[in-house]
Amino acid sequence: MGWWRWGERRKIMKIEKNHAGYYEGTQSEGSFPENKVTPGSQGRIVVLSAWLLIGYAAMWVMSFAFHHIWLPAFGLVVEILVTFFLSALASRNKISLETAGHVITGLLLGGIYMSNYYTGGPSGSNVVAFLLVPVIAIVTTEGKGWWWLLPTLALSAGMSVAQHEGFDFPNLIPEDYRYIDEAITWITVMVVLAGVVFAYERIRKERERQLDRQKQLAEQAASARSRFLASLSHEFRTPLHIIVGNCDLLEQQCSSKKEKQRVEEMRQSAHNLLAMVEDAMDVAHLDSDSFEIHPGPFRPDKVIRDILYGLQKRTEKSGLEVIFLDSRKNRWEVRGDPLRFRQIFLNLVDNALKYAAPGKLEIELSDDPTGLLLLDVKDDGPGIDPEYRESIFEEFFRVPSSSKSRYRGAGLGLSIGRRFARAMGGDLELLPSERGCHFRLCLPFPEWQTFRPSALVHPILVVEDDEINRSFLKTALERQGLVAHVASNGLQAVSMLENRPYALMFIDLQLPDISGIEVAKKVKEMQLQQKPVMVALTAHALPEHRNACIAAGMDDFVAKPITVDGLVEVVRRWIPAALDQQAVQKESGYA
Repeated sequence: MGWWRWGERRKIMKIEKNHAGYYEGTQSEGSFPENKVTPGSQGRIVVLSAWLLIGYAAMWVMSFAFHHIWLPAFGLVVEILVTFFLSALASRNKISLETAGHVITGLLLGGIYMSNYYTGGPSGSNVVAFLLVPVIAIVTTEGKGWWWLLPTLALSAGMSVAQHEGFDFPNLIPEDYRYIDEAITWITVMVVLAGVVFAYERIRKERERQLDRQKQLAEQAASARSRFLASLSHEFRTPLHIIVGNCDLLEQQCSSKKEKQRVEEMRQSAHNLLAMVEDAMDVAHLDSDSFEIHPGPFRPDKVIRDILYGLQKRTEKSGLEVIFLDSRKNRWEVRGDPLRFRQIFLNLVDNALKYAAPGKLEIELSDDPTGLLLLDVKDDGPGIDPEYRESIFEEFFRVPSSSKSRYRGAGLGLSIGRRFARAMGGDLELLPSERGCHFRLCLPFPEWQTFRPSALVHPILVVEDDEINRSFLKTALERQGLVAHVASNGLQAVSMLENRPYALMFIDLQLPDISGIEVAKKVKEMQLQQKPVMVALTAHALPEHRNACIAAGMDDFVAKPITVDGLVEVVRRWIPAALDQQAVQKESGYA
């Protein structure tokens, strides 16, 4: 059983290319390509086949030696030694397993031809042994030795033609013992074939077990990564929610230009930090196509101006002249995902700062007759060769070092940008340009009429344990002309809902007594004449959290931080549904 011990020693697995290159000594997801055996498994098959053929040849040697046929016996001894030597070299990685398989197959074909030649040719009993050649070739070379069927057919057919033309093949086995030789030949051929098939099936099952183990390890790693990302997202989003929300409130109270500028700087810094968190999440989900799109009303020109304002010092320092032109016919709000739009544009400007500075950057916002929102970003930098026009949108692709640029990024910004654009129904492309780069972002963002929620008088219940968040949400809603009540825990919210109806509930998932999920389940089970619309408001932003909320009976899911405009969009989206259920009028006691 030495071949099994050798197989256990070969645990170096070939890993598929993983962006940076090949790694050995590591087992990971994708280590076992479909319909392929591992190098260790193939090695065990090669060594097993070698031992089976050695046993087969040994039986021939004994059979020929019994009849004093020393010439073929000597040839078969040489074949045994060479086969053993090859298996030893393969076990020490001196030659490749495929090479060993081809050589073993060649020796087998030569030995079978020689034994047939001296035992009567095609009319002898050893002709059945030709069946072993293609089977051993395919198994030991992992399917690459199918062509051994051609020389096998050529030799067997050639011997048949020669015999038909009158050539008399010698048969050195006495006639009285030929039936014994025939029985030995058939038995050994069947034993070898059965042994190879048994070994291949056993190793196939072992490979399936390895795949199952690797799948479990990959699932555990993915689960750990998701938990880490959830924790990271929550720890960042909670303070960012407070910062962004209070910036919105402070901006309405600022009287001087200097104060508004400071508030704007704080807001931009918070948005930039939020974008970094989102990038980390997006990179983690890049291969799973799990991008989340959250449409809402926003002004694309304001997003662009905000980003340019935040990058003003950087552009001035780098010598990049920025020109922005809004040539849209109607400069209204549009409906789309402002965060994704912001990330795409920020990546495009960041590329210009890296590769085009000092120089000029032209940004134009326009629309076309079909209703598409167009964003053109042009620079006069070194540009990109036409052969890389599509490659730059591939994940982890970087323009070769022959490029004029001195920067070497990670190669993710443009890839994520195109994925975002296509997820929103648009596209991001690089257009031909005589000088520099010309990127165009096309998005089907419909125009959005400015909404004034002063007429919405239905009470809203905010369930939030954090006092700062609770105060912000209540104040933000009331400043929009809405009526807001607050609850600091889940049981209090359930009690309040029993006493009066609410049109909409914002529910935080992490509450001190019962979770937001439990609150939603209790509300769903309550015998209420009119059930409120339930919206989860949490720092957890992973898809599994959204699915858990929907499964518990919630109607919507909003990730922190949320702005005043975001709150208005949620209310605008769901209040009409509540109006169909109830007609709660504003009462003095609701304030």
